[in-house]
Amino acid sequence: MWGTKETGQPQSEDHLPDCEFFVRACQVMQYVEKLQRATSEPTGRRPSGDVRRRQRYLQKSANKLTRAACMPNPALAVETLAEKYKAEYEKSNRQAKDAEMLSQACFALAQGKDPGPITLALG
Repeated sequence: MWGTKETGQPQSEDHLPDCEFFVRACQVMQYVEKLQRATSEPTGRRPSGDVRRRQRYLQKSANKLTRAACMPNPALAVETLAEKYKAEYEKSNRQAKDAEMLSQACFALAQGKDPGPITLALG
């Protein structure tokens, strides 16, 4: 996992050909890229405090997903994140809606399925 640790991105040379872990890691990184794009899109005006808080929460989540994708077993790491987001959702905290979306996406990614759309209303 040298190349992965060095770059902070999953590297094909760290895996055997057709390695399922590498495929999952790449799926997670694609989701991370979509999440980062969605949270950084300009709204045309200065975002409110709630929107900025939400952006920070989702950006931190993208960082956690990136770290999970770089683990030796990314499916297990992402499933662990899914459980954490599920617990946050069940607490009904400020980020409950985002935690629910992330929990569902992480469970899907851990199983090699489509994580679904990123539903944000940051404006």
